[in-house]
Amino acid sequence: MHGRVKVKTSEEQQAAILAEKRKRAKGFTHARNAIFKLRKERDSSHNEKALALTASLLESSPDFLTLFNYRREILAGNTAMDVSEFDAMIERELELATVCLLKNPKSYGAWHHRRWCVLSFKGDSPLEKELELTNEYLKRDERNFHCWDYRRFIVREMQKIGNITVEDELTFAKTIIEENFSNYSAWHYRSKLLMKEHNVKFGLQLPDDVLAEEISFATEAIYIFPADQSSWIYLQWLLSAAPAPPRLLRGMLHNNTVAIVLSEPAKITTTTFECRIACEDQVSNKYKDESSSDQMATETQHQSIRQKNEEEENNDCVTIESAVVLDEEGKVWLLNLASPEPHITLKLSSQSPFVLDLSTPLELFEDVPFVVDIKNSSECSLPATVNGVVDSIEELLEMLEDDGDEGVVGCLTTLAFLYTMHLPFSTTTIDKCQSLYRKLQTADPYRQGYYKEMLRRLLVVGEALQLSPKDKELDISNITVDDALSNEEEDDDDEERDNKEFQEGGDEDVGEGEGEGE
Repeated sequence: MHGRVKVKTSEEQQAAILAEKRKRAKGFTHARNAIFKLRKERDSSHNEKALALTASLLESSPDFLTLFNYRREILAGNTAMDVSEFDAMIERELELATVCLLKNPKSYGAWHHRRWCVLSFKGDSPLEKELELTNEYLKRDERNFHCWDYRRFIVREMQKIGNITVEDELTFAKTIIEENFSNYSAWHYRSKLLMKEHNVKFGLQLPDDVLAEEISFATEAIYIFPADQSSWIYLQWLLSAAPAPPRLLRGMLHNNTVAIVLSEPAKITTTTFECRIACEDQVSNKYKDESSSDQMATETQHQSIRQKNEEEENNDCVTIESAVVLDEEGKVWLLNLASPEPHITLKLSSQSPFVLDLSTPLELFEDVPFVVDIKNSSECSLPATVNGVVDSIEELLEMLEDDGDEGVVGCLTTLAFLYTMHLPFSTTTIDKCQSLYRKLQTADPYRQGYYKEMLRRLLVVGEALQLSPKDKELDISNITVDDALSNEEEDDDDEERDNKEFQEGGDEDVGEGEGEGE
């Protein structure tokens, strides 16, 4: 245990301790074998003996899950008991589970057995009593996730009979948080309650008044204790939005094989995509800058496609025989078509949560990858709610940097999170986050490797933003984080040198003026 001084023992004391352990182990093994023998015999006349033996072992070793299972087998078989007698028996099981939790408050078996007992009552379950029990255990250990899970279970059962509301639990969570802003479990519980109450998954989907109140609550905690991560993580969830559907970044059609690279992971099956031959209005405008001869060839090709669509109006689907993922994330896929097509349009079916529309034709004769325009959102801005919080965080960051406070890490990571989430393919994000991740390497040196990797990815995205549709590959061989860091250090040195020269020049001017005055 923490804070206890280790007491040295003599060889005789160690031998006595070892002998006592062996004695207990021998007794435990003997009782365990006897229990297994009784379970194998399946003789109901031995149930009382089996319950007594399993109880004695569980009180000393509450993580023996097999013993809990055996007890439930015996208890569930007592169907002849009346309601009061059966419920009294289950009450005793709850008392046994309480004893086990005193031995180990994080015993998986004891908490699961307690849940089974609550569901097994034939009469009224002691839900109010169990809710109070969670209060007591959370006072002892506010981050006991077993207890939090059990409380969620009890609350669900109480809601079925109208004995508790989500508002009651939100008040409880707020009280716990105000006692200790570092209680991440309480913050997490509060987010789960809000998601269930308003049927959302992301913070920005909350009603405006609820979102404003939660942001105020989180920022208040941050200003009181900016170095703690719990309130920062909760604020990030509040300002999180639903992920954008995957966009096609690169693609190539060759014969009857389509290779695609998506911006987000996706799960693709042969029934996920609707593949149709491209119509004239689906053709990209990227070919309009070609030469006149190329334009005529393209127009002729488009006309043939239109005629083919008119002739086969009811039979324009292209069958995908197989879809194979080529990377671990699920972003790179190979689609094999039943027959080769010069132009196709890929669109996810309505049953899929994602919509991917590939309206740019993939030219068979070119046989080169094309690049779908990556949205350069330098002209875009953050959502109004997010932008207001960003301004507040930047003001707090200035104050904390002046004081050398550890809370700068929370400010920097949250700013980087918000920009990359809401403006993922933006030159604004590239510029902002490069500065943020470089500062984080100094403010949080233990995670320096992680910040370097995030910075490297930003530089890769920056290179991708400069690609033209005719580029066949992205060269990242010259991208190194160390160079980027050294460049910024050189810029800082240049700035410091300029400031020094300016100050020196100013001092000389003052000196000359004073001389003239004299």
